Amino acid sequence: MKKILEVSYDKIINRWGLDNKGKGVVTCVPPLDYIELIVNLLKRMTAKNNKIKILIVVDDISKRSLILNAVKNENLVYQTLSIITFSYIVSKWKYHYDIVIAQGKNEWCSEIETIFANAQFKLMLLNKINIPIEQLGKIYKNLPAVNTIDATDVKNLINITPVKEEDIAVEFANDELREKYDKYSNYISDTIQIFGNFDNIEYARQGKGNISAKSFIEQIAYDNGWSEHLDMTIPFNAEIDNAFNPTILEQRAHTCYDIIRERSKLATDNDEKLKTIVDILEKIEARNKKIIICSKRGEFAYKVSEYVTANWSSKYFTFCGNYHDCIPNMKLLDDYGRPVTYKTGLKKGAIKIVGTKYISTDNLKRFNIFTSGKIDILSIKNTSSNKLACAIDAIIFTSPSMTFEDFKNRFSDVVPNSSEIQIFTLYTAKTIEEKEINKIRSTFK
Repeated sequence: MKKILEVSYDKIINRWGLDNKGKGVVTCVPPLDYIELIVNLLKRMTAKNNKIKILIVVDDISKRSLILNAVKNENLVYQTLSIITFSYIVSKWKYHYDIVIAQGKNEWCSEIETIFANAQFKLMLLNKINIPIEQLGKIYKNLPAVNTIDATDVKNLINITPVKEEDIAVEFANDELREKYDKYSNYISDTIQIFGNFDNIEYARQGKGNISAKSFIEQIAYDNGWSEHLDMTIPFNAEIDNAFNPTILEQRAHTCYDIIRERSKLATDNDEKLKTIVDILEKIEARNKKIIICSKRGEFAYKVSEYVTANWSSKYFTFCGNYHDCIPNMKLLDDYGRPVTYKTGLKKGAIKIVGTKYISTDNLKRFNIFTSGKIDILSIKNTSSNKLACAIDAIIFTSPSMTFEDFKNRFSDVVPNSSEIQIFTLYTAKTIEEKEINKIRSTFK
């Protein structure tokens, strides 16, 4: 963080203005703020020439008022200041301005060519770091790079950004679920006691080296006094057979794994966590913040998105998007929530249906840009695609199965959206999750 913060706006502007003669490209991602950079640049420009004509083109109309207010607060004097979105650019028009600033368009396109064609000074502000190399090549062919930030530093910024962590215990919704969890735990404990240790349960399922699973089970049975010739009229022998009969051992080894999975799901997919997530969103005033909710399983990640959309996001005219592979096929909707239909062909008029890959990609796009159908919250799972690239203010882990360290290692293209990242880790009280969170925290003390 220190290395990046040492790069001042003055140095960026000097390199753009003096070294590159007022032409260039700046990768402007957190902790750099595009508004502060623009205002600082315009202060320098208008101080030299108060007759200057300025055009700023942004990717979303909501940014217009933010920039305009920041400029007004500095009491800058200029002849003309126009702030519009790229959607208003007409290729046949000629834009005669002294300085043109383009923000949020991360490709060299006809709109960029049109607004820069007659400008003396040109500044292109990129707001992403994961731009395809072929696009960067086109951009840098037309404008020089202002290399004030190394891409590796930006990608690793999340590693050195201060974090504020909070662990939150969640109870089961009722006694029945608690009793079910405890019943599973007792079965697992009894199985481990019968087999001697957890590794032996695995060997009983998969075998050990050159020893087959069947032979391994038979050896455990014989070692514990079982044989084919036990006299079952003797109660003690009947107990031995009931516990160590090879058929029973085989069934128990496989059943134990099923129960381990089910017990884990009870804790990780605890529905009471859904209410807690909404409470967190209210607590941190999450509107207009970028938040990732990370779950162990995709099925629960989808349930999270549905619950958050219904109980929190809908209040603020946004919704919680999914970025994982457990999303049901859906109707394709445009930015205004209207179904998209086929325009030609045999399916003309039919609504387009899209799958998990398209939905995830589209949701990430909406998460990263400002649109009328924007997403401020993204629900992912621990093993979502590591191509996830975005800027965030907070992460809510619905289970301690993924730590912040794990997250940084897998999702290296996620960067901070502010000077501090808030992290919340939920865990079900008095379960393996509580043991897990205690182990994690003791490790990092």
